[in-house]
Amino acid sequence: LVSPEDEGTAVTLLQTLQKRLKYGLPSEVSILLYEAGFADRPLAIELAEVVPEISAREELKAGLRRKRRAAEAVLTEYPAYFRRVFERVVG
Repeated sequence: LVSPEDEGTAVTLLQTLQKRLKYGLPSEVSILLYEAGFADRPLAIELAEVVPEISAREELKAGLRRKRRAAEAVLTEYPAYFRRVFERVVG
């Protein structure tokens, strides 16, 4: 945290830590899903297991499209609201 060239990295790490604590989620992927509208901790964690390769918000749509069937299988266990969120995110 002391060296200026690492300042951007330190800020990013602290922001990620803050979100993990705030949302109670274990990974960046689950945080991305939670912030995209899948605002249920267990659901965000399960969907993160389906699309673990996502590392940015821009990749979310394509990742969910690639694994659409697996994501839809997870969503069957949750309220229909999350299916609508899925359709909005995927397009």
